[in-house]
Amino acid sequence: MTSFTDDEVLQIFEDLPNHLGCSPADLDDAEKAFGAVFPPIYRRLMLLDERRMLSIGWILPVGKLAAWKRDAEHLLKNDEHTYRLEPHHVVFAWYDIHSFYFFTADGSDDVPVYRFNYYSDDDDWLPAIESTSVREFLIKRIRSYLKLNFADL
Repeated sequence: MTSFTDDEVLQIFEDLPNHLGCSPADLDDAEKAFGAVFPPIYRRLMLLDERRMLSIGWILPVGKLAAWKRDAEHLLKNDEHTYRLEPHHVVFAWYDIHSFYFFTADGSDDVPVYRFNYYSDDDDWLPAIESTSVREFLIKRIRSYLKLNFADL
């Protein structure tokens, strides 16, 4: 079995035909809504092919990020969780069964991805680190989408 590096996985994804990315204005508007700067890998992938990123699952549309953050905040408040999202937190992925995922959009090149599991107190109702890198998180999902090296996942 051939093992692909993260850069090779990104290149395979970039070489796919018929990309349909979001517009730079959509990303700029989303950043303005959060008063933040997204990590470059997130910008790159959403500009390249938001449509495929959405089809990977969990990833949310750029134009709806503010609405999803409001949903997460509403969930936290209504379920009486003490944890609260901060202004630069961007809820960018959601696993409908139990958790939402967010990163801090502070202009850093790479940031951790946090998971808040709203149905389990395994993490004492606090976010847990899902991945130490948003790049790693996204590439893992692209690997799965492309069916590359499931053993590496």
